[in-house]
Amino acid sequence: MPSSPSARIHDECGDGQSQSSPTTSAFRSPKHFYSPAVVKVVAKANKAKQNTSHSLNLAQGTIQSPIDSGEVSGCCGGRLERDLKKLGLSSSYSALDALQSDQDSYDGFPVGLKEDQNHQKVMSEYMKSFKLWMTNVSEKVEKGTMALKEALPSLKEDHHVVMIGLDSAGKSTVLYRLKFDQFVNTTPTIGFNCEKVRGSVGRSRGLTFLVWDVGGQEKARPLWRAYTRATDGIIFVVDSCDKERLEEARLELHRIMTAPDNANTPLLIIANKQDLPDATGPEELKSILSLSDLHQLHHLEPVCAVNGEGLDEGLEKLYQLIIKRRKMNKRLRNKTR
Repeated sequence: MPSSPSARIHDECGDGQSQSSPTTSAFRSPKHFYSPAVVKVVAKANKAKQNTSHSLNLAQGTIQSPIDSGEVSGCCGGRLERDLKKLGLSSSYSALDALQSDQDSYDGFPVGLKEDQNHQKVMSEYMKSFKLWMTNVSEKVEKGTMALKEALPSLKEDHHVVMIGLDSAGKSTVLYRLKFDQFVNTTPTIGFNCEKVRGSVGRSRGLTFLVWDVGGQEKARPLWRAYTRATDGIIFVVDSCDKERLEEARLELHRIMTAPDNANTPLLIIANKQDLPDATGPEELKSILSLSDLHQLHHLEPVCAVNGEGLDEGLEKLYQLIIKRRKMNKRLRNKTR
């Protein structure tokens, strides 16, 4: 029976010789027993005690490990090699391997699994940031596109205007006076007329207005909303001499202007036939039509469609209202950003 621990280890290794004392190197005598626990202790000892030159030489292969040199054999050598493989180390184990192993291990997870989890985490954060960035960009692009559409004129015409009013108010006469600058005898409109007219005074000089003249018969009035949707301005023509129908004109005016699509559309009221002696004056018309109850930008212009008096000035006023509304919308957008 062996008399010392060294002798017991030596017998387990299958060798008949014994070793009296361990050496001062990181690996003790090559004939000692190596277990997984011993391997970990040796790795930490190499990192703390072994000098730098010896570690580098061993890592570079100038100094062979006990397994490579054949100094450890039998069951101990096989067990040590298996233990090193489990730790992800080569047989040329050194303090550099221990240091790398400490850096690559995390909570007991293998190196490949840890790197895969870190990669997935980074990609997940990246995708979240990218999605948020795309959302912000799309919102800004949408706002910018809407602002650009409102700021720039159409490719075909500068402004889209719809002209409505009760039948026999003189809408078609107004339209063709603006178009040809002369009186044109017209017939009641069935459906609509559409003409391009040009401004001749003020800031509207040279600008093109596409004017839609929609019939004012009672059966055609429900169609007004389809024409006034998304338009730049509305012209409402009133017969100043038809006092019996002024209340009806007021009801139709407020019905169309209270529609959600026309909430911010500028309005020009043309008080036609002001050349006749029994025509209702502008101030009285403002009261009868209850213009103070309207929330839109509006203006009442007294005109005479036969000789064209006041029409150009009315078109200029409408243009100013359109520009004013665009500036108000721009300030509102800047406040909400």
